[in-house]
Amino acid sequence: MKAVGEIEIKETGEDEPFEVLRKANDVMRDVLRLKPKPPMFDAFWQTGETALLFGEPGVGKSLLAVQIADALARGTPLPGFVMPKRRRKVLYVDMNLSEEQFGRRYTAAASEGLKEAAYKFADRFYRMCPPHDKDLVTWVTKAVRLHGFDAVVIDDLTAIMRTNDGTIDSLKAVRGLKQLSHSTGVSMLVLADSLPGLRQHDMSECDLRRSRILCSVADSVFGIGQSSKDGQLDLIQFRTQTSEIVWGSKNKIHCAIQRNDSGLLGLVFDSRFQAEPDMDRYELITYIRQKRKEGVTYKEIADSCGISKTLAFKLDREWTPEKQELIDQQREFDDKPQEKNTENDDDDADFEDTDVRTGSDGCEQHWHDVCARTDWVSDDTDDDERRAKLPWYQRIDPHEHPFASGIRPLSIYDFESEFDEYGNELFVESRSKDTGKRQVWYSVCQRSRRTKRHHRTYHGTQTSTVSDTHWLPRRE
Repeated sequence: MKAVGEIEIKETGEDEPFEVLRKANDVMRDVLRLKPKPPMFDAFWQTGETALLFGEPGVGKSLLAVQIADALARGTPLPGFVMPKRRRKVLYVDMNLSEEQFGRRYTAAASEGLKEAAYKFADRFYRMCPPHDKDLVTWVTKAVRLHGFDAVVIDDLTAIMRTNDGTIDSLKAVRGLKQLSHSTGVSMLVLADSLPGLRQHDMSECDLRRSRILCSVADSVFGIGQSSKDGQLDLIQFRTQTSEIVWGSKNKIHCAIQRNDSGLLGLVFDSRFQAEPDMDRYELITYIRQKRKEGVTYKEIADSCGISKTLAFKLDREWTPEKQELIDQQREFDDKPQEKNTENDDDDADFEDTDVRTGSDGCEQHWHDVCARTDWVSDDTDDDERRAKLPWYQRIDPHEHPFASGIRPLSIYDFESEFDEYGNELFVESRSKDTGKRQVWYSVCQRSRRTKRHHRTYHGTQTSTVSDTHWLPRRE
């Protein structure tokens, strides 16, 4: 007889190995040991996950997908978005366009006797299409295992539908791609069409109709569609498994289809995602446009500027009224004479006649005499580098001598020091009042030894190079 509490085991006749049991704490320990990975496309698409991008046919899903894939292959994030800065090997599975159609889409039309300008994609960007008799998941699995792709973009699920609805075929494919993503760590971006129609409301998952079940399978879901107010495009985040909803319906991203300065046909996002203007390039663009109005040929302009004829043509096509306005404002500011502030001069004269220079400990008088011997002017910002090399200048500690803050520039070593998860030293200037997390901090690049400034904003962390040394530019 079977003892009380004993579990009866049925003999199946099959000796199948069972997976090793793992405790939840063991899983947490292994996960914490891993280095954090940057998202593939901000909060929309995380590394190692399967994301679903949907929208009406012809709204611009493919343009956005190609734009994201090219940025990942270059290791250059789209302006304003948090993306990897290391190049990824990306496979773009295009089941909609033929090679000829794809080439025409990303080729600028010929004009004024110049040849067609084809956009040059990144070297790690691959475009392929599976044969019609091959299963999509099987073909993608083989391609990933043989060639080691880091990310795969599927454009789109409509091509594998065998019925008018096609929900069963799409659901099977998304489940297979998600299983492949979890087993290999490759990041998947799947495109799906929502049903077109007269929109009486903002975009939502309901636009997928019966295909909405795909949202339950994908790790994250976002969509692109026509705005119900101004007629532009909206990029909205709907759900995610591991991150937070940042770009929801109350904080959606406005965008429009446009060929950018590099020649890539894609999306241009709102002012929150605009890169800093390159005034030197804008100056050259406006110069070429002015010469063209005067009847000068591209060949003559190229010879005078020392550039190629094709580049002169491309720069002329980049001209916009906004760029012209920026250059006009800069020229107006440069031509405007700088008025001398007589009030500050009077204040300085009064200050020199006071007894502050001869304090009780003689410290103020000492630094006044040293400054006089070095013959520099405190209001001349061009002398910051020369003053920073003086031994006495570097020894001033603003914490011990507050009056010296107007003499000595700020250094990153004046801030609070701590280390990140990789062991790199950081210098924290300010923290968030609510969470206590770093808000503005500095780091030193290990290769170039340049000082970089990091600013955590609502839209992500912005990084810029501020100095070649540990000294920071003077703040007015």
